[in-house]
Amino acid sequence: MRRRRSWAISSGQAKVVVGARSALYLPFRALGLIVVDEEHEAAFKQDDVVRYHARDMAVLRGQGEGCPVILSSATPSIESRVNAEQGRYRHLKLQSRAVGRAMPELSLIDLTKDAPTRGTYLSPKLIGMIGETLQRGEQAMVFLNRRGYAPLTLCRACGHRWQCPNCDAWLVEHRFRRALVCHHCGHTERRPMACTACGAEDSLTACGPGVERVAEEIAAAFPDHRRIVLSSDFPGGTERLKRELQAVAEGAFELVIGTQLIAKGHNFPLLTLAAVVDADIGLVSMAEVAETITMIRDRVATPLIVDADTGYGNALNMQRTMRLFERAGANALQIEDQSFPKRCGHLADKGVIPAAEMVGKIKAATDARASDETLVIARTDAIAVEGFERALERAHLYAAAGADMLFVEAPGSSEELTRVVSELKGTLPLMANMVEGGRTPIRSTGALEELGFSLVIFPGGIVRALARAAQDFYASLKTHGTTDPFRDRMFDFGELNQRMRTAEALSRAASYDREDMP
Repeated sequence: MRRRRSWAISSGQAKVVVGARSALYLPFRALGLIVVDEEHEAAFKQDDVVRYHARDMAVLRGQGEGCPVILSSATPSIESRVNAEQGRYRHLKLQSRAVGRAMPELSLIDLTKDAPTRGTYLSPKLIGMIGETLQRGEQAMVFLNRRGYAPLTLCRACGHRWQCPNCDAWLVEHRFRRALVCHHCGHTERRPMACTACGAEDSLTACGPGVERVAEEIAAAFPDHRRIVLSSDFPGGTERLKRELQAVAEGAFELVIGTQLIAKGHNFPLLTLAAVVDADIGLVSMAEVAETITMIRDRVATPLIVDADTGYGNALNMQRTMRLFERAGANALQIEDQSFPKRCGHLADKGVIPAAEMVGKIKAATDARASDETLVIARTDAIAVEGFERALERAHLYAAAGADMLFVEAPGSSEELTRVVSELKGTLPLMANMVEGGRTPIRSTGALEELGFSLVIFPGGIVRALARAAQDFYASLKTHGTTDPFRDRMFDFGELNQRMRTAEALSRAASYDREDMP
């Protein structure tokens, strides 16, 4: 069979060939066009034996054959975008969809303004949009690329967290199967009725949403509508999936909830609403933060505090984060005890990891730093989860673990601000943050210093200020058709280059030019 296919291709009998990466090396008789569909996919990169990127190899073969190469994607890779912007590739945009269907309207739901009710994860606005879709007799899809019911299971009594005995990853609850599953190595165990650490019964709590939890929420909101959950965890394999997808296409289900299985490549004629839950999760990686630190350090020598989030994983990941950020130029790392899904420090419906786990991360960070001058700032979000008293208890534990500074997030009143200082002053230096419109009353740096805080930050203040300035700028431009009325609030071209020290950078670059080179 393989020999027959090769002959059909080499003889020119096969006019169209559809294949995987290895198809690039087939003996085409007269290759006239190469199409790389979904060119952004990481699967085009082969990392074993012979290492190559099939997308780039397709471009190379196209050059050798003298034929055009189409790199097709709705979300092009960064490399292809840059090549198009720099003129190496021609950028063709499809302005219409197949069979004349209208382009979709895209909108964002800001959960800080349209927050879900306590214990839920879908905003009232989204629930309303789904209801309107169903009333029209159309289908709605809810997409969350997170299998199972919840990514973390905790004991409310003692804080025990279920981890995989093989690879130390968090066990994911799969409520449909009544099991806790490791998504890394496949380890599976029954979900216990009582905590295996302290013996407390009915104390297990699920933290964060998975696709099964979203399906449960959808079922509660729309109990009379037909719905289906599609995930690779369910038995039946590809045959079952084919049948279910066909049923969706035929309109057998009004509500479709699923993981990436439903995200692309399907034609559902009645589907008019698609919702992506927690769309911003995972948008920022540890490597991206390190790259940003490096760019800042290239220009300024100001002491730099970096938000290291949760350390991007367990204690060993925390050590890797510390070493990477310290090498990039961070003077201090703030690490926090908030769990996923993440929320702004001044929002409710958050979760926190066990205090013991946070203590371990603090110890791991201090052990990994190359210099004792690189500070570890320990932040607790426990006020919104466990209450004010428990937040103070956690702060004392974090101080004993070796943190260099403490940050109790979001005290809700002047009295709580004062108590943070009275309870913790003398233990370690204290940090406060001021968020316009947040839970904590706004105080000046002088007033906070007099109260007993050593460091005050205004996180996101510059973003809110620039957003307001941008709004005013575009309103002025729209009204006047020129930037002249706004000039007193702008740098001109020369002033901006002075601020950026462009001439200095160009001079440094010129100093490395070789006059003796041809």
